[in-house]
Amino acid sequence: MEIAAPHPQVLPFFPQYSIESMVESAITNYRESENCVGHQQRAMMTWVMLTAFVESGGIPGIDLGSAGVQHLGCLSVDIVGTGEVPHYGGKMDGVHLKADAGNLFMLGDDSFSCVISNHTVEHLLCDKLVGSVTPEQRIQFGCPGYEVANILRKHWIRIVRPGGLVLIIAPDQKAASDAGSSVFLQDPGHRHAFSAESFYENVIESLLDVVEVVNMPQFDNQFSWFYLLKKK
Repeated sequence: MEIAAPHPQVLPFFPQYSIESMVESAITNYRESENCVGHQQRAMMTWVMLTAFVESGGIPGIDLGSAGVQHLGCLSVDIVGTGEVPHYGGKMDGVHLKADAGNLFMLGDDSFSCVISNHTVEHLLCDKLVGSVTPEQRIQFGCPGYEVANILRKHWIRIVRPGGLVLIIAPDQKAASDAGSSVFLQDPGHRHAFSAESFYENVIESLLDVVEVVNMPQFDNQFSWFYLLKKK
């Protein structure tokens, strides 16, 4: 299963977008038409959801941390529900289930064809960072990701049928570091700062008894990485 979606494949559909002069609001807001990075990631999610839906014979998927965006054949889940969006502003009206992506005990085992998640894993609870408020404190104390691995095993992977897909997209700490920043500075709700490499070492390696890595190319957008996993 090969997926390629670098800039040359996406940019022709966004003639108003320029890599050299990005619109600041478009970088962080999926609602902006100039945000080809966001649309690139949403296209990836749609492809995975449709693939899993067809391969499972019509079993729906689930989008964790959907921000109110709905995908065909996919349950939209977000901790905010249908209320105000605290960081981006506005309201969400496309959430089917208000729930915490780190606590999905209400959902049964092997229930969904896939889990898709876009910029959610970095928001999962980290006990190590409880009490740290500023980005500087979060950078100082850090979190290696073991709590994230436990959540993925007990919740995200558990609810996917055997052979089902788990797509995780997250902000790239390496790209941020190369730019002299940190993902902790991008959003006050970030509790983790992963590069693709550190996520594999600290999270995925401990899950290889229950999943296999199907694909992990970079998006080539200097913003996010992704892993596509398959449940054994």
